[in-house]
Amino acid sequence: MPTGSRAQSAAASWGWLFAAALILCGAAEPLAAQDVADFYRGKTITLIVGGNAGGGYDVYARAIAQRIPNFIPGKPSIVVVNSPGAGSLIAARTLYNNSAQDGTVIGEIFRGAIVEPLIGNADAARFDSRKFQYLASAATADGGTCFVRPDAKVQTFRQALDQQLIVGAAGRGAAIGDMPVILQRMFKTKFKIVAGYKGSPDTLQAFERGEIEAVCGLQYAEMLMQVPGWLRDGQAKVIVQLGMRPNDDMSRQGIPTIWDFVKTQDDRATLELIFGQLEFGRPFVAPPGVPIDRVAALRKAFQDTFNDPGFKADAERMNLEMDPRTGEELQELVDKIFATRPELVARAREVVK
Repeated sequence: MPTGSRAQSAAASWGWLFAAALILCGAAEPLAAQDVADFYRGKTITLIVGGNAGGGYDVYARAIAQRIPNFIPGKPSIVVVNSPGAGSLIAARTLYNNSAQDGTVIGEIFRGAIVEPLIGNADAARFDSRKFQYLASAATADGGTCFVRPDAKVQTFRQALDQQLIVGAAGRGAAIGDMPVILQRMFKTKFKIVAGYKGSPDTLQAFERGEIEAVCGLQYAEMLMQVPGWLRDGQAKVIVQLGMRPNDDMSRQGIPTIWDFVKTQDDRATLELIFGQLEFGRPFVAPPGVPIDRVAALRKAFQDTFNDPGFKADAERMNLEMDPRTGEELQELVDKIFATRPELVARAREVVK
């Protein structure tokens, strides 16, 4: 073959390869999406909830599970499994150490479990919170409450600094388990803490029966969701707001915030670290090893669900407070909290231990 013909043939071959490479590069994104759809098609995702059935975390998880399959490529089914205990540490350990890391198992864990390795018991946690892959949070957990029965002698938070108040508490890691202890250590309240309740439904029943006089740590939105008539009918009275920011509705009612009782800058800095976990809200996570394309698909599915008119109608009907965060925002927040100065971490650890 003449030299010119060989050159033309080689050029044509390289041109074909170059064109093929362009086609493959252009098709890379749809191909990845197709891979995720192929993986999930016909499968079931297990959503592990680190709280009791009927509790606030469970209600959010089941509401989301009804809608989110429509937005996951391949439209897998979802089954919700409750794994309560140890303030969600059991669920977190299961997700981190014993679950399939392929995207077929995800979880919703208590926000307190995320900071347990930092300011709690790292040996008991047995996971690194920074290595979870955060998918979303349904609602930022501001608007926490301390509320009392109408027949309790203590009817203001300031009175609780001097008079005994019987407060029910769930397990460590749950907001209504940790918050009474934190308030007692930070503000020297005269709480008589009755611990050991299984979760918020169990604790609220004890409150209703008169076994305890108060509950601290339940979110305002959860009160409206789980016991909607209590505030309206005077069965409970909120005496202080707990959270990084005041709740507009409670502020209009003249309910003071916990920051009104902080006396020193060191106390404020310590409390900001402890309350920083509230920003996690109701976090949904995937185990560390899930492929990044599936993590991206799940993150998008959560956001699409939160924006779905059908889900918004569900949330309004169920009195679910919605203030969602993206998985990327949660990941950044976790990294920021775990980078806190050691001296502040040490003091916060003393308060919550």
